[in-house]
Amino acid sequence: MRTINDFMQAEEAKMTWWDRTLNNYPKVSTTQALALRASKVNTSVPVTITQSLSQKIIVFVIIFILGLFWVRLLAMLIRGMFPWLVILAGFLFISMLIYLVSFYTFLNKKTVYNIQLTISGLSAGDVSYCWEDIIETYIMSRWEGKRTNNYLLLHTKQDGFKKFNLVNFNVSSYKLSALIQHYKTLQVVNNK
Repeated sequence: MRTINDFMQAEEAKMTWWDRTLNNYPKVSTTQALALRASKVNTSVPVTITQSLSQKIIVFVIIFILGLFWVRLLAMLIRGMFPWLVILAGFLFISMLIYLVSFYTFLNKKTVYNIQLTISGLSAGDVSYCWEDIIETYIMSRWEGKRTNNYLLLHTKQDGFKKFNLVNFNVSSYKLSALIQHYKTLQVVNNK
């Protein structure tokens, strides 16, 4: 069974030379340590953490604007306006942008999923784990681009470490840690 140090060494091996130069190493904390900094949670109903609605609205507006350009270019192509080769290239470029933005925002299974926390366990997307199968939970943070990206790490008995990207979620790592610790505690109390 791998330890968190082995996992972190594997993550550091994936770093680029630029990350090493800037000393941009990933940092990991247990959810138990992070939960101490968050407000107390008092609920027994299942909690579903969804993707950020504001981010989806912004992307929808961008897709709508791109769609207006796309329709205009399509009309120009149908009318056979000159220079049709440039219009065709623009049409294909806008089509590609619409597809890529839609795919990475709404259709990609790796980044589009919900996290559900219950007394019995945790599920992220299509994967579910009972609290008994989870050895420890961690939050890994890493500077990526202009912001710090957080990842939920599950150390499980069967699969080792599972890593879930939290970039599209509208929840802080402290709040998520408090929720995880609360449900882990409820599960222990219910099993007694």
